[in-house]
Amino acid sequence: MKKITILMLIAVSLFVSCSRSSRRMVTLWTNRPEIAAYVEEFNATNDTIKIEIEYRDAPGTELASTQTPVDLVFDEYLNSSRNAPLFESLDSLFKNQNIDPSLFYKDLLDLGTIEEHTILLPVSFNLPLIYFKKGMESEFIEPFFMNIGNLRKVSAHINESSSKSFTREGFSPLWSKESIYQLAVLNNVEFRQIGNILSWNDENLEKAVSSIKEWIETVNKGMDAEKEFEEKFLYDPMPKLINQGRIAFAYSDINSFFSLPPEKRENLDFRWLSSGDKVYALNSILFAGIPKNAEHKKEAELFLSWFFKTETQEKLLEASMHKRIRIFGMGQGFSSLKRVNNAELPKLYPALMGHIPPENAIVYPSPVPENWPVIKDQIIKPWLLEKVTNEDPQNPELKDAITHWEKQNPDQSKVID
Repeated sequence: MKKITILMLIAVSLFVSCSRSSRRMVTLWTNRPEIAAYVEEFNATNDTIKIEIEYRDAPGTELASTQTPVDLVFDEYLNSSRNAPLFESLDSLFKNQNIDPSLFYKDLLDLGTIEEHTILLPVSFNLPLIYFKKGMESEFIEPFFMNIGNLRKVSAHINESSSKSFTREGFSPLWSKESIYQLAVLNNVEFRQIGNILSWNDENLEKAVSSIKEWIETVNKGMDAEKEFEEKFLYDPMPKLINQGRIAFAYSDINSFFSLPPEKRENLDFRWLSSGDKVYALNSILFAGIPKNAEHKKEAELFLSWFFKTETQEKLLEASMHKRIRIFGMGQGFSSLKRVNNAELPKLYPALMGHIPPENAIVYPSPVPENWPVIKDQIIKPWLLEKVTNEDPQNPELKDAITHWEKQNPDQSKVID
């Protein structure tokens, strides 16, 4: 009898092995490491489909030049005018009630919609913030947002100086190129793609530059004082400088902030960097889509149907915490599913308690070119820094700076006519 039982177990094992080896293979392109953990959970619970990940530097961009069938893509900037037409409609997932659209932030979901057809599903988004030492008391620090005007006022109040220079500063836009850029965004510069062309509001761009320059001159005593303070004191990481009391505030985003080791942020608190009562999401929204050349569309749809369920994402978050995967939230940001953020994230990240922004407080960015990180880092940020730090800046108008860059980098997509 014992021999028969062993033979039966072997037979069952072989059957399961054969069943799993005959699973339909679905190819997923991404450059995000956390997607592997999600795929691993799916593969462990599905006997008919297996997702195989292929890591690509720029999945969306590479998709346009490949003849190889791809079933799923997870990447940023997939809703650019060049990438979006490469993807299949996902309307059937809503019509068949495999995915519930009411679970999503509506304005965020709309970013993946073209001509009333959903072609991309948002996975996650990131928000900018200002952090500071717990226990700081100020009439200017509100419970939820850090308005630009409030940040400026409280910084001026906190600044301490000797006869010639600062010994303590509240905040300076110059401590981070990204914070200069975000202040421009909060001034409604509105970088966006219209057709294949990058557009922005020139008038608001000039106002943003002027307001930052005026901040430096009036609140922080000008560029000479800024440079002296930086040379004397800004040689340690921002969290350490805040805990030391050398500075009061620093710019970050929710993913970067929670990626700090717990011991480095245990004494820190934060507020959403805002304009009025609106916080502007960063451009780096993670999307998922099924390319038109996919060979296994139904199987890819099954994966998306599984992934965009609240209970699935709650399990994935718990699994990530259990495995101590040091990636914040869902896809390095807030989930696109409201209940995951409101109910689950504060359990896993207690510091988020009372900080989850309401849906109507979030403004999402318009589509931008697929090479936006390169454009922003190599052109826009240096251009802004030159404009706000030099009394007589020699850099050309932003449009001319981009045109010049395109001539120097002909392999990059053209974004200015």
